[in-house]
Order: sequence, then C-alpha cells, then structure tokens
Amino acid sequence: MKKRNRIIALLLAVIVLFIMAFSLAVVAAEADHECCGEDCPICELIAVCENNFRGMSLILVFVSLLVALALMRTFLRDTHAFLCQSQTPVSLKVKLTN
Repeated sequence: MKKRNRIIALLLAVIVLFIMAFSLAVVAAEADHECCGEDCPICELIAVCENNFRGMSLILVFVSLLVALALMRTFLRDTHAFLCQSQTPVSLKVKLTN
C-alpha cells in the first residue's frame, strides 16, 4: 500500500510539472502574437495558462501552510512532552540510602 501511494504521488507530481511546463511554453511562444480582436483563441489559451499558474501558486501557499502547521505541531508536542516529564528519584539520580 505504501509503495502504491508513492507511485500515485510521483505520477501526480509529474502531471503537475508537465502542465506547468506546457503552460509556460505556450505563454512564451504566443506572447507576441497578432491578436485578431475579441474572442481571440490564442488570448483565451494564454488566459487559461495564466489561470493554471494562479491555481498552482494558491496550492503551493496552501501546502506550505500545512507543512508549517505540521512542523509547529510536532515542535509543540515535543516541547510539551519535555516540559511535562515527572521528576522521579531515578531521573534525578538520587541515591536512596538509609
């Protein structure tokens, strides 16, 4: 199951990279086209590619926020566990001799 999830994640990453590369290539190739006015198919294609970039940037912000929250949660959990340790004679290395 773990290997299958890795393969799916890798496949999705490749698809996203392909879409971004294709969008970038289209925008670069058609940046200085002769526009035929309203309802120009090339202008519509460039708009779609720009929307792809905006959507990916929004996803990137969301993913980075999730990573930051996960790291913060891990840090706070580790700090809380460190601060809440009970002190025992063994942890204090006290010799109990009478």
